[in-house]
Amino acid sequence: MSVEVEGCNRYLVMDIIEDAEKEKENSLVLLPDEYQEPQGMYAIGKIKKGAKWNNHEWETGQIVAFPRSVVQEVTFRGETIYLVQENYIVCTLGDN
Repeated sequence: MSVEVEGCNRYLVMDIIEDAEKEKENSLVLLPDEYQEPQGMYAIGKIKKGAKWNNHEWETGQIVAFPRSVVQEVTFRGETIYLVQENYIVCTLGDN
């Protein structure tokens, strides 16, 4: 069962898009199994539910970039919900 979520106070509900899995390369350097490469400063997300604030309309499915540090994570009934306030979105991304 999916939880119905709607952002308030200019928060947009997001699906965080993880970076494509990088192929594991044979390396001469042995790293622990739990080692993770450092992540970039920005995350990429897909807007789960469109919204309109201050004469700007955010569309469902729109791909956007924002600082990783501003993602708000809420867990409710076993489901994790990601929220980002619209003023932290630095750009929209898409194919031309």
